[in-house]
Amino acid sequence: MQKNVYPLYDELKELRGLNGVKDHLSYVSSKQEAYSKRNIAKYLKKAIEQYLPTVKRQDLDHE
Repeated sequence: MQKNVYPLYDELKELRGLNGVKDHLSYVSSKQEAYSKRNIAKYLKKAIEQYLPTVKRQDLDHE
């Protein structure tokens, strides 16, 4: 997780701040299915990889 997931969340923190990270983690936690709890690192990696492009696109739209 440290190598593959944390850097992506660091990027989100730079874009949205710590509250943005907290909001995202709260959202993905609420949507998590039981089967994904066995591999939380893979679940979080997929979630942030899908979310970051949206954040970046929103930032471009607001410039």
